[in-house]
Amino acid sequence: MTEEIVARVRALQRPMLEEASSCFEQSELEHLRVVVRLAVEFYYHVEGKDQADLRYVSDSIYSGLESFRRVNDAYNVLHGSRRSDIDWKTVHVATIQDEFKVRFEKFEREQAFEERCRLLLDMFKLQLVFAAVSYQ
Repeated sequence: MTEEIVARVRALQRPMLEEASSCFEQSELEHLRVVVRLAVEFYYHVEGKDQADLRYVSDSIYSGLESFRRVNDAYNVLHGSRRSDIDWKTVHVATIQDEFKVRFEKFEREQAFEERCRLLLDMFKLQLVFAAVSYQ
């Protein structure tokens, strides 16, 4: 990971972890940290700024499944949580990266923790589809 990626990961993790600290357990905070890192890494891959091997990208996503599950479970019991708004009928393999970028940019701008967490979880779902389709 480049210094730029590390700095962006930390900048996005910090407010998420601060806000989640009142409602997530310590282990869930660590899993949240992982899901944020994977989102940033994938964003850099999608933007073409990270030349990581496609197999590495997919393996990284798969390694985050447990973290996704734990964050998803913690999120779903929060007051203000909501269901995913991904319309799987309109998402196509060719548009997954664009769908991800739109959500990532919203994630960066969003202030409300519950909405940021929902976007983060939806991004991971898109990453999983990308990884499954790309896996060799």
